[in-house]
Amino acid sequence: MLRIIGAIILLIGSQNLIAEGESINMYLYPQDDACVGQSLSIEVEAEFLGKGTTYQLYVDNNLFDEGTENAFFFQINSSADIFVKAIDGENSYYSDTVYKRIIPYPSPLSIDSLEMCRDSCIELSPSSDAAIFTWTPGTYLSQSSERIYSCCADQNITYELYMSDSSGKCIISSPLTVTVNNCHKAPTSTDQKDIQKEFIIKVVDNDLLIQSLTNQRFDVSVFDLNGQLLINASGVKSSYLKNSLNHFSAGLYLVYIQAGDREMRKKVFIQ
Repeated sequence: MLRIIGAIILLIGSQNLIAEGESINMYLYPQDDACVGQSLSIEVEAEFLGKGTTYQLYVDNNLFDEGTENAFFFQINSSADIFVKAIDGENSYYSDTVYKRIIPYPSPLSIDSLEMCRDSCIELSPSSDAAIFTWTPGTYLSQSSERIYSCCADQNITYELYMSDSSGKCIISSPLTVTVNNCHKAPTSTDQKDIQKEFIIKVVDNDLLIQSLTNQRFDVSVFDLNGQLLINASGVKSSYLKNSLNHFSAGLYLVYIQAGDREMRKKVFIQ
């Protein structure tokens, strides 16, 4: 009799040890990287668990959700370690921990419209955190550097900029409307000889510096991209002209130089 009772106790103890050693399987979807705000789902599989089992979802070791269903539907905004804990009576069981990488979307463009003068160009660039980007349509666009395109439109146009991370998985789009204005221009030259070698035009510490290398008189006009005249100086006698631009908004400006019957123009950027 004692042997039978001992065998029963040993059998019950063995069953508890087996139960404690059981693991639960957690299936996390999608299995690859996900984007911020993308819906995630988890299904828990453990045939030995009863209907009264409580399931707990942990994200970075913090309780995120719980319930009696063996499935979870949720969203997280950053990469995290994820596992599920199942509580069946006095016993607890754990799934393996899975690291889920969450990819942020690139930032949208900070503006949705630009204005420019006809017969001029403006520069277009994506958000700084966009690894892959595409301008649609490609009309009036030419690539001037790895991330900058020159837009030389002669009529109004709306572009759609598609941006994503380096994997191309998390894509965001931003519209940008370019309005082309018929701007007031400096007088046109009857003689289009190149005079660029005779003048130096540059911006240093937001000061516009213009130097005549031949000490000739010249006229200066500065316009914004809306065609508004901002600076106008005629008959400059000195070989060197300096104008502070600190009160101007950051962006591109058009500088026109006219010396006699010859003319040159240059775009400058003000920070």
